[in-house]
Amino acid sequence: MPRERIKFFYDEERKIIKGRFYGFGNTKNPPQRTLCTFDQAFFRDPVNKKGLRTPQSQEKYLNDQWEKAYQELSRGKTNTERLKKENEKPETIYWLFDRFTEKLINQVNLDQRDHNTLVHYQNAIRYYKKAHRDHPIEPRYFNDDKIALFLDQMRRAGCSERTQWNYSIDIKAILNWGYKQFDEDGKRYVREQIDFEFIKKPKGEPVLYTTKEVIILENKILQDYSQGLKELREWKRKGMAVARAARELLGVYLLYKAIFLIKNTGMREGEVLHLPYKNINLDRQEIEISDVEFINRSRLNGKTVLRSGIWEPKGNKTRRTIDISRNEALLKFLEYDFSIKPEKERFYLGNGEGVLYFSTTARLTRVARKLVDRTDGINKKVKPFHSLRGWAITFLLAQGYPIPKVQDMVGHEDIKTTMGYFNMMENASGDLVGHLGNLNETLIEKLEMLNISEYQ
Repeated sequence: MPRERIKFFYDEERKIIKGRFYGFGNTKNPPQRTLCTFDQAFFRDPVNKKGLRTPQSQEKYLNDQWEKAYQELSRGKTNTERLKKENEKPETIYWLFDRFTEKLINQVNLDQRDHNTLVHYQNAIRYYKKAHRDHPIEPRYFNDDKIALFLDQMRRAGCSERTQWNYSIDIKAILNWGYKQFDEDGKRYVREQIDFEFIKKPKGEPVLYTTKEVIILENKILQDYSQGLKELREWKRKGMAVARAARELLGVYLLYKAIFLIKNTGMREGEVLHLPYKNINLDRQEIEISDVEFINRSRLNGKTVLRSGIWEPKGNKTRRTIDISRNEALLKFLEYDFSIKPEKERFYLGNGEGVLYFSTTARLTRVARKLVDRTDGINKKVKPFHSLRGWAITFLLAQGYPIPKVQDMVGHEDIKTTMGYFNMMENASGDLVGHLGNLNETLIEKLEMLNISEYQ
């Protein structure tokens, strides 16, 4: 019985469909020509994978492609010329904005980026879609008029100038991501690099806590620690399991350590979170901010796993050395902290085993936000660590540090940023600064460090 002749060959590895032409050459090894990709055969809109073809429509489409290839083969066209022509076509096909941004959000989730990044991208995309219908990602769709509509949509929604600027930056970041990433066919999601003018970054007056609010915040966390320690000891006396409560109490103490260090140095929360003990030099009385290899715990498919990576400071200016020789209270506290830290601990905010207690900066910020929400007499509409850092800058200026010195200590790229805090030093009035100094000096007497291994 003669073998059945197969007209179409499906290449699963390359996701293409080839046609066989038995009318030419050797019938046992007939010539083959690429007809189309799987997506072109199965969808009417292969770029967006919309409009699924019926089996009859698929068969008609493949037969039409086979006839075209047959005519080209009859005229002597080589397969190389055909493939070259096919490869030129996709360059004119652009991804649509809706499908591209959906791909981006899925990728952000897979990368386990922090929640704030995801929310920012989603909000920027939402406002952009309200201003424009779905369109291909081509440079002509990102001209001044189109961007003006996007900004106008945000203004009508009540967004502040800073929010408008932030979401414009997010849209540009999204497009840059697409230009650097490649789809399944090896083509860039965004075929050409797209750039457009933004509104100027609004310059607002820095928002910071008053000295009274800083003292209230410190007293509240010390109160929480004291109450938690009292309950923990009572549970232990009754023979109850205390490991989880001990870890939570350790978190309270570490949150205080973060607040205390930011308050005294003006460091950013990310710098404090990833600060290793080896970068704190008590002999030379300085703290170094540099690239750090970190280990933290994160959730993956419902399981807790260890994750390592390299944390880098915000910019070149932020890689710096902070002089703490004039801050006796901070030196005394760090000496105390070094004396009680577990032997395996590597990080200032570690869990006692050389792993970061707070997995991300966002998690650390959420814990601080919860503390602020439970505290009366403190501004709840500002970012806790950023406002505390702003207060610390004014405090350093009030102590008589020169502006360039403060700029180097806090890692400002532009000295004008530091000068913006110079006119706000009234928040750190003399009597409150003196009171704060006394609070720092008596801190070690008030605070007891919990040795978590004692309760495990």
